[in-house]
Amino acid sequence: MKVYLNFDGRILPKSEAFVPDFATLSAAEITDFVTTVAAFVCNDPNVDGMGWDVEPFNNNQRQFF
Repeated sequence: MKVYLNFDGRILPKSEAFVPDFATLSAAEITDFVTTVAAFVCNDPNVDGMGWDVEPFNNNQRQFF
């Protein structure tokens, strides 16, 4: 059995957001966010990977990947 964490969230409207709008973050803040997410996913031996279902998806999220 494989286990994947699915990040399902919204960027807009801000009142319903679960994920930051990457267009408003500095490169250092994006790096910190990526490092935190990677540590959460990769440090759990029961997790095989992650999915990303964040709306709206646009190219400003590219730095995350």
